[in-house]
Amino acid sequence: MKFTSISIKNFRNFENVHAKLSNANVAFGLNDSGKTNFLTALRTVLDYKYRNNISESDFFKLDTTREIEIELTLNIEVGDEDSDLIISKMKGAIWDNGYSDQVFIVLKSHWDSQNMVPQTEILWGNNKEKLENVPHVGLMLTKIDQIFDVVYLEALTDSSKGFNQYRKNLDVTVDSDGKATLSDITQKFNEINDILASTSFVTSAAEKLTEEYNKLRDEKVAVVIKSEQTMRGITTGMTPYISMGEEGTFPASGDGRQKFLAYAIQNALVEQRREKNFKITLFLIEEPENSLHKSLQKSLSKRLFASKNKLYKYFFITTHSSEIVSEMDETMLIRLGSRINSTFYRVDPAFSDLRKGYNAEIAEAIFYKKVMLVEGPSEKLLIDAIAEKTNRYPEENGAYIMPVYGVAFKKFYELLTSLDITTLVRTDNDVKPNEDGATFYHFPGIKRLVELTDIELDNSDIWNKGIDWTFSTKDLKNIKENLSRSADSTKLANEGLFLSQNDLENDMMLVASTEIKQDLQKAQMEIDDVVRWLQAKKSLHMVEFTKALSAQTAEKLLKEMAGLKVFFDENN
Repeated sequence: MKFTSISIKNFRNFENVHAKLSNANVAFGLNDSGKTNFLTALRTVLDYKYRNNISESDFFKLDTTREIEIELTLNIEVGDEDSDLIISKMKGAIWDNGYSDQVFIVLKSHWDSQNMVPQTEILWGNNKEKLENVPHVGLMLTKIDQIFDVVYLEALTDSSKGFNQYRKNLDVTVDSDGKATLSDITQKFNEINDILASTSFVTSAAEKLTEEYNKLRDEKVAVVIKSEQTMRGITTGMTPYISMGEEGTFPASGDGRQKFLAYAIQNALVEQRREKNFKITLFLIEEPENSLHKSLQKSLSKRLFASKNKLYKYFFITTHSSEIVSEMDETMLIRLGSRINSTFYRVDPAFSDLRKGYNAEIAEAIFYKKVMLVEGPSEKLLIDAIAEKTNRYPEENGAYIMPVYGVAFKKFYELLTSLDITTLVRTDNDVKPNEDGATFYHFPGIKRLVELTDIELDNSDIWNKGIDWTFSTKDLKNIKENLSRSADSTKLANEGLFLSQNDLENDMMLVASTEIKQDLQKAQMEIDDVVRWLQAKKSLHMVEFTKALSAQTAEKLLKEMAGLKVFFDENN
């Protein structure tokens, strides 16, 4: 059985969205983009508690004149245990008409304005033109609730609540001598209770409570104090602790430990329920990274959601964490868009290869709404320093700098733009003569940008193929300067594709040579050739330079270096 798609209409912040699904799904996006609402849509279809509690506030923009519709599509295969369970419950809703490998579950709800209540129906079948109402089982449940066991794990986990459920189902007579053992335990508890009851602090407390009770009600009773194990069963009061071997036993009180223990307890609860009544377990997990260090987020991602973990066969996760996403290779990644009317964007399956083979930072970049791709870490160091010196906070506005290390600009650009992320590019103005020093030049810098757009340029052939410059000039510096000022360069810049005048270090000096030298002198850094110094040990020397960078110089670099003003502009 496979989840294949979901469509949501007029539900919360979703007006009309559609997303492809798999059995392992990760939904991510900025705050308030609808991640929790996405999980709630699934619960509304598959969990009777939500299905029966639709309210006016669940309608898109509170417009109750339009119907809520949530449609889940599944692929099934005869002979598969989970598929066979669905087929057995759907029975007559399965038509033998060529649609047998696909089934639909559709919830519809319209608002009855006269009675001020929702009118909700849920349908299913393998032919969308002949869907049937899902039969009810009792007053609140339907046949769907006999198929799916929906487990919701919230961001702030409470292991004690889950353990209380778990201990109530413990079989205390599981072994052959269980009854005798239970009798011995009860006897010991009674002995302990008799000792407690005879102590002065217990008897005086009981007498005081009796006195106060009789003041409130004229009734011949006495308050007695007994242990809960005696009155409510031997498992009452049990609490899970963490044993560290010789180091001792400790409460599972830390947030990280609580998270893992809560997940362990939920897993045990699922196994308990499965032993009694087999269902398809669907995990809906909200922000599993909450309270976990990055290293534990990676560990959780690998251990919990790896394909070998059969318990987590079907899951939907919402997350803010690039660490959670970075370890999930065989998942459907779904990016949620704008806050008011969220949209879904499927992350290209090539994401995993890009992350592993080219650049792990892509796992971070896909969480932002604006990304600037730059050549390498020196650019990122400089731009981050400019932000700091000028009191700008691009991350707050969803902007991120991603170094590409000179490769795969196009692959990253296509992935990010497919997710509706505003993607800027700043690249060096590389112009290269052929190896023997002749006058034929290639233009890999601008060619890199040309490959990212379909806009009409004046000299596309030149940028793609190169040209013999003998009729014009042999001066490489002049060629670069003319190129950076060309009409094509301007057209590309209007598309967010920025060509440097030369390269990072030379551009810095072209824009603010005097100011940069003054900053270095104030920091007692005597450097004759700043460009050569910066290029000698790229990142290390850039770090040293950013320490000396003044706010005035940073502001000038921001305003005059290609692309930086657009990156920091909150309106773009």
